[in-house]
Amino acid sequence: MQTSRVLRHLPLFLGVGLLAAACGAETPAVEAGEDQELISQTALERKLSFEGMVYVVESASEAAILDAVQRQTQTAFGPLRLANVGVGKRELKDIKAADLKISASSKETVQVLDPKPGAPAKLLRVRYKYEDTAIAPKTMARRSSLALGLMNGNYEKQSERVLKECTNNDSHDREMVDALWYVFNPSLTGCRKVMNDEQKSIDAVRATKLATKLQIVQAELDRLYVPMTVRLAPGKSTSGKIWPEYHRLWAGGVEKDKFITALVNGEIDHGEPGQQKHVIDDSGYREMMEQMEVILNARPGLKIVASDPSTDFSTLSAGTKTVKNATFQQFVEWELHGTGFPPDVTTTADRL
Repeated sequence: MQTSRVLRHLPLFLGVGLLAAACGAETPAVEAGEDQELISQTALERKLSFEGMVYVVESASEAAILDAVQRQTQTAFGPLRLANVGVGKRELKDIKAADLKISASSKETVQVLDPKPGAPAKLLRVRYKYEDTAIAPKTMARRSSLALGLMNGNYEKQSERVLKECTNNDSHDREMVDALWYVFNPSLTGCRKVMNDEQKSIDAVRATKLATKLQIVQAELDRLYVPMTVRLAPGKSTSGKIWPEYHRLWAGGVEKDKFITALVNGEIDHGEPGQQKHVIDDSGYREMMEQMEVILNARPGLKIVASDPSTDFSTLSAGTKTVKNATFQQFVEWELHGTGFPPDVTTTADRL
């Protein structure tokens, strides 16, 4: 029925205040007292940044440069995820040129010493600075940086090496072989050693060849790992100005003789590659219905009293039919058990 489509596309905060019933009553990052307001019970907002570089052909377009940078910044997602640091931009990949600090001075032509046969002797080196809003655990309140790493170039071609050196190499990690950036973990002791050894080897080759600042050696292009430092600076004051908007989440505040609770649900699924996404694939919606079923079984007298934005849930469209006086108990029955539909709503298309 249109019920499920409507409910699935409501804002994340819709579950807040829907039901109400009467019931019985390493380096210090900031100075002391300067910690920002809590984003949640256990986390703080931080301004996150790190620097990196990519090599592209001299004639590379801005789009090609951005693509190379996106491939590399995406490999920071796994390290940050495993360090319990959340970032604002999805997978650090869906970024635009405006999100990066790349200027004319960030680009320079470099000479490749002893390049591989057929490879260009000159390349364009592009330095960038990635900036984002991050959510860090409260335990990192006094941290100003994290030592992590990136992967370089066509790292997918060395997937076995990455799995063995820089993941736990368990069944879950191996299932993610097509998305190594998600499980890449440079914080592992073994991975950190491999990264440092690779850097030492590059430094030794550069020293042997007396490479200047505008010269690179083939090992720099072939490297798999790039050590990098993530900076964590104090974020903005939350005060209802950034997500999550607590003034909406807790709208209404405490009310006499009422117990106020909140359930926050959102679409959490990734479709399989090439799969067309359909609304019924949203497991977050079903999870919300399961939560509501438990609550309504325990408190059958609960009912919808308000929503934000204001929505009339009692009147629904089902194909050419109109359902009136619908209740949340019916929503749960229709979605979870496929029963209790109105007598004139008979087709599968209408029930979806």
